Amino acid sequence: MIIRRADKSDLNKVYLIEKDSFQEPWSRRFFEYFIDSDNTVFLIAVEEDVLGYIIWQLESTSKLKNFEDLNTGHLLNLAVGREHRRRKVASSLLERLFMEIDKYKPVATYLEVACSNQTAVNLYLKFNFQILSLIPKYYRLGGDAYLMVKVLF
Repeated sequence: MIIRRADKSDLNKVYLIEKDSFQEPWSRRFFEYFIDSDNTVFLIAVEEDVLGYIIWQLESTSKLKNFEDLNTGHLLNLAVGREHRRRKVASSLLERLFMEIDKYKPVATYLEVACSNQTAVNLYLKFNFQILSLIPKYYRLGGDAYLMVKVLF
């Protein structure tokens, strides 16, 4: 498995994984935006095909209480194709992400994850994220999310 920066030629495969992975998938335009966005890390895992992806963005004004004036990162999206799950693809993407974001010197990174997605919650806990709070009705269809944070310093 190779993990590398995503480029525009990867977007069709990434978008198919997105649509298959989430009840409320992002539009293709979001992915197009993040491919070219500054202060963003957009990685894909590849073998013969795209296995999964991760998108993270540096925020100069944090939404996290007590981190308002510090650089923080937001893990925006992580998904692995259904046929490639349980092969450590997500773990590999997270490991590489934390190497890549070191140059931005964030003090913390955070994410939102569906409370119902226990597999993802457990993965983030394994990577030392902590559940900070519950966000009721975070998703358009009414699902709750956890706000999780990982302090990096």
